[in-house]
Amino acid sequence: MISLIERFEADNYPIPDRNPLATLQHLIEANEIEYPELITILGSPDAVEQIINGQRSINQSEARSLGAYFRVDASLFT
Repeated sequence: MISLIERFEADNYPIPDRNPLATLQHLIEANEIEYPELITILGSPDAVEQIINGQRSINQSEARSLGAYFRVDASLFT
């Protein structure tokens, strides 16, 4: 039964390629997260600016912090 559901979802609701920055931006907007709160989550203002501006990727440690904060799997951010 589960395999039928998975196949139906894959055929009818394909998941687009993941974009960690777009995922983060969506969660920030949906949860109305402010800049100071992001600094607390990620650890530094420089990290927040570089990630939000697309200058660098989210590292594993940051992904774990974001995953824990938003209660989602950390792999969404890597």
